[in-house]
Amino acid sequence: MISPRFALGLALWVAASCLLAAWAAAQDELASQRPVQRPGPPGDLLCSGTEPSDPRCPRPTVMPHVAVGNYTVRNGSTICLWLEAGLQVQVQYTSKAKQPLWGVFAVQPNHTNASGACSSETSTLQLQFPEGFLLFIFKKMKTQISFLQNETKRTAYLSRVQANLTYQFPQATETSFRVDSSSLQEFEVSLGHSYQCRNRTLSLAGDFRLQVLNEHVQAFELHDGKFGEAEVCQEQRRSALVPIIVFVIIAVLVIIVLVAYAVGRRRSHVGYETL
Repeated sequence: MISPRFALGLALWVAASCLLAAWAAAQDELASQRPVQRPGPPGDLLCSGTEPSDPRCPRPTVMPHVAVGNYTVRNGSTICLWLEAGLQVQVQYTSKAKQPLWGVFAVQPNHTNASGACSSETSTLQLQFPEGFLLFIFKKMKTQISFLQNETKRTAYLSRVQANLTYQFPQATETSFRVDSSSLQEFEVSLGHSYQCRNRTLSLAGDFRLQVLNEHVQAFELHDGKFGEAEVCQEQRRSALVPIIVFVIIAVLVIIVLVAYAVGRRRSHVGYETL
C-alpha cells in the first residue's frame, strides 16, 4: 500500500518537474522570437539574444522608441488594406575598419506617408519616409484542406517586400541599402480575417531584416472598414498555452494527492477497527 506521505512527495516532485519544464519551454519560446544570424562566409559576425555583449551585434530586438504606425489604403472611400505595426530595419554593413556591423533604423510614423492600391487578387502598401521606402505586396491563394473531399479555402498572405534605405550608420562606408524579397509566404490568414503578432522578424536577405512589432494587418475583405477576426501567430499561440498547460497539470496533481490521502486514511482507519 502506498502511504499518503509517499504519494504527496511524489506528486510534489512531479509538479516541480512540470513547472521546470514549462519554464524551459517559455524560455525557448522567447528565444525563438529573437532574430538569429545564420552562419555565413568566414568573417561574418554571428549574433543572437536580446542583449548581445558584442557592440557589433544588433541592438535589443524590442526597443521602446519604436512607435506603432497606423497605415491604411483605400479603394474609393473604403479601407481595403490596414496595417498597424512598429517597423524596424536591421542591415549589416562594413565599417571603415573592415568589420561587419549591424545598423538599426526605426521607421517613424509621423514622417511616413502611406499609399497603395487594391485589386481582386493583389493589394499593395508603400510606406515612404525621408530615408527611403518599404513596399508590401499581399496576394490571395487557394489552399487544399482535404484531399478526400477536395475542399479548399482562400487565404491571404504577404508575398513580397521591397525596401530601400539611405542612411549614415556609424563608421559605415556605404549609405545605401536595398532588398527585394519576392518569394515570401508570411502573415497567412483566411480571407476576411486579420493577422496579429507581437514580434516577427522577416529575413529578407542575409544582411537585411525587417522586424515587425505589435502587428495587426489585413489585406482583403475589411467589412465596414474594420479588422476581421484575428488569427494570432504560431509563436504567440504557443506562449499562451504554457500557463494553461501548467494549471491543468497542477490541478490534476492536486486531485491525485487528495484522492491518495483520502484512500490512505480510510485504509488506516479500517486497520485500527480490525485490531
